Amino acid sequence: MAGDRRRASAALVELIAALDFSYEEIAGGLYRLYEYALRHVKGERYDVALGVLRELRDTWEQAFSAMGA
Repeated sequence: MAGDRRRASAALVELIAALDFSYEEIAGGLYRLYEYALRHVKGERYDVALGVLRELRDTWEQAFSAMGA
């Protein structure tokens, strides 16, 4: 499990680092989601973090589908 925590934490830290805060409203919202998921990963509550990330992924998929991408 410790390896999973390290890998999940590293992935979330990368997502946070990739945020472009020149788009403050969007980046701020994603930052809060990623930080929330990261806190749960560090607390080994992977189901909560996974739920947040899956919902975010599903939302992106819906947005791209709506655009015809």
